[in-house]
Amino acid sequence: MGRSQQRYQLLRTWSLALMIFLAPLQSSAQADSLAVERLPKKAVIYSIIPGGGQIYNRQYLKAALVLGAEIYSAYNFQVSRDNYNSTGLESYRQDRNKYAWWMGFAYIYGLLDALVDSHLSAFDERDPELDKEYEPRERVTELETEKE
Repeated sequence: MGRSQQRYQLLRTWSLALMIFLAPLQSSAQADSLAVERLPKKAVIYSIIPGGGQIYNRQYLKAALVLGAEIYSAYNFQVSRDNYNSTGLESYRQDRNKYAWWMGFAYIYGLLDALVDSHLSAFDERDPELDKEYEPRERVTELETEKE
């Protein structure tokens, strides 16, 4: 199997896994997103697929970035591994190892980000005390203090 066929198969596998993962999410969408608290355990389970936890938390841009980072790292890892296996050059081995680390970091970042977002999903950003109209106190200027 050639390199281009391997890359095509890898891309096809990721696409299929993503579609299988997204199918249940589409059917379980609810009208009122504020009424449902997102479960951290479920976010971690969805994070098994890169970007899945972000999709569960409705952070679609983050999901695209995490998935893109994973695909970019995996693709470059594959290329560097193939180049190292065919030439044996040390620079390709270093690149291969670097991209392997990047894949790990992107995966763990996605998992931790999904976990934290799900924990904070029930957090109300608006404080009723701060939402009240701000009424500044009277300011005493230097001139007024001199008059007294």
